[in-house]
Amino acid sequence: QRVGKRAIPHEHSVPGVPATNGIAEAMVRRTIRGIRQNLVQAGLPRAYWTRACQHHWMARNIAVQESDGKCPWERRHGESFIGIGLPFGCLIDYIPSPISSNKNEKMDPTTKVGVFLGYVIQPGHKWNGEYIVAPLAAFKNCDLRIDATPGTCNVNVDTVTRIIPQDEI
Repeated sequence: QRVGKRAIPHEHSVPGVPATNGIAEAMVRRTIRGIRQNLVQAGLPRAYWTRACQHHWMARNIAVQESDGKCPWERRHGESFIGIGLPFGCLIDYIPSPISSNKNEKMDPTTKVGVFLGYVIQPGHKWNGEYIVAPLAAFKNCDLRIDATPGTCNVNVDTVTRIIPQDEI
């Protein structure tokens, strides 16, 4: 490959020999383990693997992993993650967006019960305070067997900016 007029020297891996591409293979294994763990703990079918994958790497980025006490998010953005770190698929209370299709009626409770599915990440890996939540009622008629097809377990999600922590309920 060429960038401008100069070739960039780089090593090639041998096709079909995973040992020659150890770093990438380790990341793939780590990602698959993370997806499996998220899906099992949430009790959701494999069809949710894309959301489980996104959550896995976001959770790794906001968790302190280094000896200096900083997380990857803090190194990248210069400040700690200000959102709530939640497990994938956990039950939460949230305030629906004013434009949500799951709006509250006038005399309904202010909050709704939902299932946390991740964070809305903008280009440049920026976070604007938005979470991805599926209303619990949306799962009522879903096929939640591990091998369910996406069409039988798909739910509409809300993008919300306010999740109510347990100590505020």
